[in-house]
Amino acid sequence: MAHRSLMPEGNGKWDGVVIDKVLGKFGQPTDIPVVGDWSGTGSDKIGVYRQGYWYLDLNGNGVWDGTPADRQCKLGQPADLPVVGDWGVAGVDQIGVYRQGYWYLDLNGNCIWDGTPTDRQVKFGQPGDLPVVGDWAGAGVDLLGLYRQGIWYLDLNGSGVWESGSDKQMGPFGQPGDVPVVGNW
Repeated sequence: MAHRSLMPEGNGKWDGVVIDKVLGKFGQPTDIPVVGDWSGTGSDKIGVYRQGYWYLDLNGNGVWDGTPADRQCKLGQPADLPVVGDWGVAGVDQIGVYRQGYWYLDLNGNCIWDGTPTDRQVKFGQPGDLPVVGDWAGAGVDLLGLYRQGIWYLDLNGSGVWESGSDKQMGPFGQPGDVPVVGNW
């Protein structure tokens, strides 16, 4: 299990436990950390993705309390990459996975893959791409993006298809082997 630390004052440096937060053990060393506003409170909470299973800290105390205080979901396969976003201006982040160029997004928020049209499958990317999610258009909806060897591909119109006239390619920013991060800086 790994410790997660948060810097609530946002100055980009560790100021110690009096100002910043150290959360309890939440997850295992091989888990992929995720963050999202799982309950629509306006603040992000932690979670982890482990080989197709999600463990989400709903109550925000930084400790896995089990259900119903926290939430366990099954969405994805062991090699998938987790994605998190507010797919529909609901104010609540939902989960999804990226698998070799395909996105599987849980639109209804029930924490499982229901298939289309209830949930959304999109072919956007290729094997080896790293998924990124953000409000690229400033409309309050998270959209898909890709990071490929230092180049960013952002789906600005939300179609889930690369359209060179309406979507945006940025970079190079980063180097091959870098891990992309996004945020409202």
